[in-house]
Amino acid sequence: MNPQVKKIGNKLFLGTQKVELALTDDFKSSFDKANNNDESIGQSLIKSLSKAESDYKQNLQQLQNAKKIGNDLLSKSKDLGIDLPAQIINQYKTIDVMIKETQGYLSKISQMYSMF
Repeated sequence: MNPQVKKIGNKLFLGTQKVELALTDDFKSSFDKANNNDESIGQSLIKSLSKAESDYKQNLQQLQNAKKIGNDLLSKSKDLGIDLPAQIINQYKTIDVMIKETQGYLSKISQMYSMF
Protein backbone atom coordinates (compact mmCIF):
# COMPACT_ATOMS: atom_id res chain seq x y z
CA MET A 1 0.00 0.00 0.00
CA ASN A 2 1.30 3.39 -0.94
CA PRO A 3 0.28 6.23 1.35
CA GLN A 4 -1.60 8.95 -0.44
CA VAL A 5 0.15 12.33 -0.66
CA LYS A 6 -2.16 15.33 -0.22
CA LYS A 7 -1.40 18.98 -0.72
CA ILE A 8 -3.16 21.65 1.30
CA GLY A 9 -1.99 25.16 0.65
CA ASN A 10 1.75 24.92 0.31
CA LYS A 11 2.07 21.83 2.56
CA LEU A 12 2.33 18.20 1.54
CA PHE A 13 0.91 15.57 3.86
CA LEU A 14 0.93 11.78 3.94
CA GLY A 15 -2.39 10.25 4.83
CA THR A 16 -5.44 11.76 6.46
CA GLN A 17 -4.14 11.65 10.03
CA LYS A 18 -1.30 14.04 9.31
CA VAL A 19 -3.69 16.33 7.40
CA GLU A 20 -6.05 16.46 10.38
CA LEU A 21 -3.15 17.08 12.78
CA ALA A 22 -1.80 19.88 10.59
CA LEU A 23 -5.23 21.50 10.32
CA THR A 24 -5.62 21.26 14.09
CA ASP A 25 -2.27 22.99 14.58
CA ASP A 26 -3.17 25.68 12.03
CA PHE A 27 -6.52 26.29 13.74
CA LYS A 28 -4.95 26.48 17.20
CA SER A 29 -2.30 28.91 15.99
CA SER A 30 -4.86 31.13 14.27
CA PHE A 31 -7.18 31.06 17.29
CA ASP A 32 -4.35 31.91 19.71
CA LYS A 33 -3.31 34.90 17.59
CA ALA A 34 -6.90 36.18 17.42
CA ASN A 35 -7.38 35.68 21.16
CA ASN A 36 -4.15 37.52 21.99
CA ASN A 37 -5.17 40.39 19.68
CA ASP A 38 -8.59 40.53 21.35
CA GLU A 39 -7.00 40.86 24.79
CA SER A 40 -4.62 43.53 23.54
CA ILE A 41 -7.45 45.53 21.97
CA GLY A 42 -9.47 45.28 25.19
CA GLN A 43 -6.56 46.51 27.30
CA SER A 44 -5.98 49.40 24.91
CA LEU A 45 -9.65 50.35 25.07
CA ILE A 46 -9.69 50.23 28.88
CA LYS A 47 -6.60 52.44 28.99
CA SER A 48 -8.23 54.95 26.63
CA LEU A 49 -11.47 54.92 28.63
CA SER A 50 -9.52 55.56 31.83
CA LYS A 51 -7.76 58.55 30.25
CA ALA A 52 -11.04 59.96 28.89
CA GLU A 53 -12.73 59.48 32.27
CA SER A 54 -9.93 61.33 34.04
CA ASP A 55 -10.03 64.18 31.51
CA TYR A 56 -13.83 64.51 31.74
CA LYS A 57 -13.69 64.55 35.56
CA GLN A 58 -11.16 67.40 35.42
CA ASN A 59 -13.30 69.23 32.89
CA LEU A 60 -16.38 68.78 35.08
CA GLN A 61 -14.54 70.34 38.02
CA GLN A 62 -13.52 73.29 35.84
CA LEU A 63 -17.10 73.76 34.65
CA GLN A 64 -18.45 73.62 38.20
CA ASN A 65 -15.84 76.15 39.29
CA ALA A 66 -16.75 78.42 36.36
CA LYS A 67 -20.42 78.19 37.34
CA LYS A 68 -19.59 79.15 40.93
CA ILE A 69 -17.55 82.14 39.75
CA GLY A 70 -20.32 83.03 37.28
CA ASN A 71 -22.93 82.99 40.03
CA ASP A 72 -20.76 85.35 42.08
CA LEU A 73 -20.17 87.57 39.04
CA LEU A 74 -23.89 87.83 38.26
CA SER A 75 -24.74 88.59 41.87
CA LYS A 76 -22.11 91.31 42.21
CA SER A 77 -22.91 92.88 38.85
CA LYS A 78 -26.59 93.14 39.87
CA ASP A 79 -25.64 94.67 43.21
CA LEU A 80 -23.55 97.26 41.39
CA GLY A 81 -26.09 97.79 38.62
CA ILE A 82 -23.58 96.84 35.94
CA ASP A 83 -24.58 95.05 32.75
CA LEU A 84 -22.29 92.18 31.79
CA PRO A 85 -21.19 91.75 28.18
CA ALA A 86 -23.48 89.51 26.09
CA GLN A 87 -20.65 87.05 25.50
CA ILE A 88 -20.21 86.47 29.25
CA ILE A 89 -23.97 86.01 29.74
CA ASN A 90 -24.16 83.54 26.85
CA GLN A 91 -21.21 81.56 28.16
CA TYR A 92 -22.75 81.47 31.62
CA LYS A 93 -26.02 80.17 30.19
CA THR A 94 -24.25 77.27 28.43
CA ILE A 95 -22.48 76.01 31.56
CA ASP A 96 -25.45 73.93 32.78
CA VAL A 97 -25.75 72.22 29.38
CA MET A 98 -22.02 71.52 29.31
CA ILE A 99 -22.14 70.08 32.85
CA LYS A 100 -25.01 67.74 31.91
CA GLU A 101 -23.21 66.62 28.74
CA THR A 102 -20.02 65.93 30.65
CA GLN A 103 -21.90 63.97 33.31
CA GLY A 104 -23.57 62.00 30.52
CA TYR A 105 -20.19 61.13 29.00
CA LEU A 106 -18.93 59.97 32.39
CA SER A 107 -22.02 57.80 32.80
CA LYS A 108 -21.48 56.22 29.35
CA ILE A 109 -17.84 55.53 30.20
CA SER A 110 -18.93 53.75 33.39
CA GLN A 111 -21.38 51.67 31.35
CA MET A 112 -18.61 50.72 28.93
CA TYR A 113 -16.42 49.53 31.82
CA SER A 114 -19.12 47.05 32.77
CA MET A 115 -18.78 45.44 29.34
CA PHE A 116 -15.36 44.14 30.32
